[in-house]
Amino acid sequence: MIKVALVGAGRMGNVHFNAYKAIPDVKVVAAVDVDLQAAKQRLNDSNIKFYDNLDCMLENEKVDMVDICTPTYLHAEQAVKIMDKGLHVICEKPIALTVESAKEMVDAANRNNVFFMVAQVIRFWPEYEYLKKVYDEKIYGKLNQILFTRVGEMTKTTWKDWIRDISKSGMVPIDLHIHDVDFILHMLGKPKSVTSFSMENGKNLSWINTHYEYDDTIVEAEGAWYDPKFPFSMSYRACFEKAILEYKGNKLMLYKNNGESTQIHLEDVKATSQLNVGSVNGYQYEIEYFVNCVRNNVPPKRITPEESVLSLEVVLKELESARAGRKVNLSC
Repeated sequence: MIKVALVGAGRMGNVHFNAYKAIPDVKVVAAVDVDLQAAKQRLNDSNIKFYDNLDCMLENEKVDMVDICTPTYLHAEQAVKIMDKGLHVICEKPIALTVESAKEMVDAANRNNVFFMVAQVIRFWPEYEYLKKVYDEKIYGKLNQILFTRVGEMTKTTWKDWIRDISKSGMVPIDLHIHDVDFILHMLGKPKSVTSFSMENGKNLSWINTHYEYDDTIVEAEGAWYDPKFPFSMSYRACFEKAILEYKGNKLMLYKNNGESTQIHLEDVKATSQLNVGSVNGYQYEIEYFVNCVRNNVPPKRITPEESVLSLEVVLKELESARAGRKVNLSC
């Protein structure tokens, strides 16, 4: 039985907690949150020992791994402290707010010989896994152009409104848009340069649009939070030589050059691939992957700490581009 301590029992902590309940031979035995009453109500599990102090939990509980779901500005300090206790850590994205802090987290994992993985869930999302499979295997030929979009209403219900404090969350570029940045790097590698446009308007708007320079593929990504109750959506449109693959509104569609259009049901391709396909989303798949890494004593390879640092570095280069109003080259 893998024993887990959950640090942060807010909205995302609850998502992770529900994922653990669906995974065999793993149990959340402890939880840390500054609001004990809300945490107990949200998790609703009398078998969990609740703490309002991370140090007390680390001193009193014997766990195999810790899952960090706290506000971004706390990630680095908490992760380093936990890994210095010799415990494995999975941490919600983004890794941190600064590259310096992110590298301190990687260093802590290395010096303590523990596993550390940032929960970049899109790498585990079935429709995105399928996109990478199609790209890698050139099923529909060369990729000519791709657009990623991730937009929705700005969250207004976080603890002390931390998400709308740019010094604590980084707003859309670091908190939301980094999902697509990480997947772009995962699928296509590091671009030569980025050209970005962004807008921050107090607590009412946070938006970024970026063009990524590759040799023979046009790549763009948009991320936004809006003040109105605009429905959340994540999508991509990938234009290959022989077809367009579009994921939109939780539907995966294929439009071939010969005029045919079909909806792709990933269950139909499961038998011939390693895709995560089922009735759950990527959160359970990423957590189950890390749990199995801990169980089998195998370092995570689906996403490495260094790759998470790179994702943050690229987002910060995008912000540099937007501020300067020009293209910013990325070093090799």
